[in-house]
Amino acid sequence: MRVYYRSPDVVITDEVFAVRGPIAMRFRLDRLHDAHIVTTDQPVRVVSAGGIIVIPLLAILAGAQLHSFWAWTVALSVAAVAAVVIAVHRFRTTASRELRATYGALEVTLFRTDNAVVFGQVRRALGRALENRTAVTT
Repeated sequence: MRVYYRSPDVVITDEVFAVRGPIAMRFRLDRLHDAHIVTTDQPVRVVSAGGIIVIPLLAILAGAQLHSFWAWTVALSVAAVAAVVIAVHRFRTTASRELRATYGALEVTLFRTDNAVVFGQVRRALGRALENRTAVTT
């Protein structure tokens, strides 16, 4: 049996794709087809983009309503700090990546991670396993 990838979470051989994670699952490669990648963006990105625009506008409105230098200063300071926090959080949030495939007649999620390096290794290993499987059968 040839092993294409082995980690504490996943084992990919010439016969199976096995997930050891929270729920252990084994998928026979001969029943697996139409493997594809799904990338899901975090909903916080949409919220943060709106926050970067809306918070400074609210600060300007609050300063204009209070007609005070200190109200303007506090409102703009709060808006600046909030916009920076939202922007930093937005760029530190990573997208989740999934490997999905059809197993028999069902679409299944084989693997999910936020780590781009591990995802790339698992994706390439699955690709090699599926390529070698089809090369052997033809």
